[in-house]
Amino acid sequence: KFNRDGNNALDIFLRLCVGILDDSLKFPFLGKVTMTLINLRNSNKSVTKYYLTEGVERFNRRTEDEGLSGWGFEFATKDEVLTEFSKDDSIQIKIQIKYLCKPDEFAKGITSYG
Repeated sequence: KFNRDGNNALDIFLRLCVGILDDSLKFPFLGKVTMTLINLRNSNKSVTKYYLTEGVERFNRRTEDEGLSGWGFEFATKDEVLTEFSKDDSIQIKIQIKYLCKPDEFAKGITSYG
């Protein structure tokens, strides 16, 4: 999203929502979310940022889509996106989500899973 709060930059946000399979999942979600803005002109200049979800209320189970805001990162200014990251009027974003552990394992001190 460009021009969030007048910053004239590309911000990428994620949000945990209610889903039909929530009863089969463990909450809170404990993981690492990695987002990469791929530089289509020079892959060595891609920008990667990550976020650990531990203790963040936004990753508890949702009971409804109550309008809780998402979270995200500022990646590049609009000018940088247009001149450095885009190619043929396109940009590429890679998002990886790694499940670190189950909530009961986290309480026992087990911090990696799978």
